[in-house]
Amino acid sequence: MSEVECVLRGVVPVDALDALLLRLDSFCDVETKVELSYHEKVYRGEGMTADSSRNGSRGAVLLRVRHHATHPGRPELLYLYPLQRRKTERTATRKRIAVPTVGNAAGFVEALGFIFDHELYLKGTRYTFKETMSVMICRVYKVVEGEDPFTATEAVDPMYLVEITGTTTPTRNAGVVGNEMSEFAEQLRPHVHMQLFLEETFRL
Repeated sequence: MSEVECVLRGVVPVDALDALLLRLDSFCDVETKVELSYHEKVYRGEGMTADSSRNGSRGAVLLRVRHHATHPGRPELLYLYPLQRRKTERTATRKRIAVPTVGNAAGFVEALGFIFDHELYLKGTRYTFKETMSVMICRVYKVVEGEDPFTATEAVDPMYLVEITGTTTPTRNAGVVGNEMSEFAEQLRPHVHMQLFLEETFRL
């Protein structure tokens, strides 16, 4: 499945996490609240490049193999285009391509010429707001080679990652979706400190 989504990111300190979750419980339908737990292997396309959101240069293509704790035998193949943002916009956009798979997805990616770069374990909570946007709050963990990734305990950063996403449609373009997300994000202050580009901090 291919879609274009708007993205806002931020971080929340550990001592503000409970207050943020309580606020989201009041804003969002609690029936949409989902606990997240997934392991992600990130592969780099050697010699392959994609447009960079920062300065118009080109960066490496990263392909992800995501294993969810609820269905580990059915990994998801995921490609997230680099974030793109105009100077006048508070949110960024990216194209997202997700393909459900079975079997050895990592072996398939390696056969395509991609090289293993790093792996992560993410655990947290996802909310849905008015069926139009998703809010993920999670801690990102380092994975030690040879160990069960779902038992990882060493956090990449002491902060929790917050990511708000909204999917565009033919009747709701990126400008409309982005404005709605920005208004929603204002209600999460002061608990969340918005910082859009967090790829290096969390090795996303």
